Amino acid sequence: MNNTDTYIPYKKPGTKSKYDEKEIRELAKCSIDPFHFIENYIYVLTTINGTVKFKPYDYQKDFIKSIHENRSTVACCFRQGGKTTAAASYLLWSAMFIPGQTILIVGNKRETAIEILDRIKFMYEHLENWIRDSATEYNKTSMKFSNGSKIICRATSKSSANGLSVSLLYSDELSKLSPNIQQEFYSSIKPTLSTGGKFVITSTPNHDEDIFAQIWKGANDTIDEHGNISEVGSNGFKAIKAIWSDCPDRTEEWAEVERKSMGDEMFLREYCCEFISEDETLINPLALTRLRSKQPEYTLGTVRFYKEISPEKTYIVALDPSAGVGGDCASIQILEMPSMEHVGEWMHNRTPPREQVRLMINILKFIKQKMMKIGYDDSDIEPNLFWSFENNSVGEAIISLVLELGEEQFPGTLINEPKIAGHIKKFRRGLHTTNRNKVLACSKLKTFIDTDRMKINSPGLIYQLKNFVSSGVGFSGKPGINDDLVMAMIIAVRIALLTSNWGAFSPDVLKENIDDEEDELLMPIICIH
Repeated sequence: MNNTDTYIPYKKPGTKSKYDEKEIRELAKCSIDPFHFIENYIYVLTTINGTVKFKPYDYQKDFIKSIHENRSTVACCFRQGGKTTAAASYLLWSAMFIPGQTILIVGNKRETAIEILDRIKFMYEHLENWIRDSATEYNKTSMKFSNGSKIICRATSKSSANGLSVSLLYSDELSKLSPNIQQEFYSSIKPTLSTGGKFVITSTPNHDEDIFAQIWKGANDTIDEHGNISEVGSNGFKAIKAIWSDCPDRTEEWAEVERKSMGDEMFLREYCCEFISEDETLINPLALTRLRSKQPEYTLGTVRFYKEISPEKTYIVALDPSAGVGGDCASIQILEMPSMEHVGEWMHNRTPPREQVRLMINILKFIKQKMMKIGYDDSDIEPNLFWSFENNSVGEAIISLVLELGEEQFPGTLINEPKIAGHIKKFRRGLHTTNRNKVLACSKLKTFIDTDRMKINSPGLIYQLKNFVSSGVGFSGKPGINDDLVMAMIIAVRIALLTSNWGAFSPDVLKENIDDEEDELLMPIICIH
């Protein structure tokens, strides 16, 4: 065989091609739409069917879309979930259709980065020649194109980006590295990307407190000071998560076999993408993986409602107040009974106590109006509506404001601290939190969620529950992570326990979780108006 017969896997520089009108239109479409290019021209190698056209799953499309539309993306994806294939297809599009790109691939090992580049080469080599950009360099660790773009692969280290002005950095399996190397790499790469380059991270979880975990938590911290959900996290990353059940090819039978073979903890980490903390979370990790948030159905100002109000239900409204000066957030939780569904919430860290109380009135009026409008003809009939607030610390101001405004202005029934048998105690409005009753309420909240009796709809509350951990004799949010939504829900649980004891609603869902001794002790004081 002579040199002219030698196979060259890439399009040589200076290769001339003739294009018909259809091909010109296709090139134009591909240049502006990565999905058109990926779904029509990319081929991948599979273990079962060999070389096939790449048809990304929905979660892969979400990942590609995030890379395209956001500067920083972090994807937590289950093992063998196709995250690398999705990333490789976008990197090839970016290199061929955006001139002058410097794309850096880093892996936990140099071989990992080379394997990703090999996937890109496979995709490139299976393109029709007319759509391929010619390659000026084509070796084991790099590709360079005629348009000035290049793809380089290296091992992850503090010197990975040395000598490069990176346009797009793709880091694969960051969590597989030691925490020290992760820290060194992340610290060194920030200046490199400060000029505007994209940063894409994919990994399965490992440690709960390593750099990948911190980036993931920051990306999921999407709640602003009003409690509204933003598209990206507080650190500027867009979070993408894919677990085994997102893949149509994976069945419950498959999952059961895998779970038995590798154990619950590893299955949670590798296939459910759960960061298994060394800290003890209040809620069982398995129960946390089952929680699914939803978008609000409607809002009342800054209050989010996840479900319509029903006249056939009982509603609990709980306020955890704050000073409103930018520190802890004030928060309100709305719980539907006896279904125990979380139907609404509000949170803000700069709303003063007076406005917190006025907001409570407005929420109660809104719920009452909805219930009366839908199900009550007699305006003298009060719907089943109960409310209260924590009266510790800032709560003293809430008591004064309730008295000043007049308790009759608050629709529903105020639930106050219960009398304890054998104790003489000065009457105070609201609920006083002690270590004992907080632990009890935490225990009940745990039981309700662990056994799927309580439905949580808020992404913010789910995020806080995943970071609500043991701290001494009780539970609280991890350092730097708020727990105000959880604390308001704990007050709501206390109201539910108290009102169920004296027949405010059918208590079947609660009774089996309340000890007889506690039944005798917890007799709520209610104010009739």
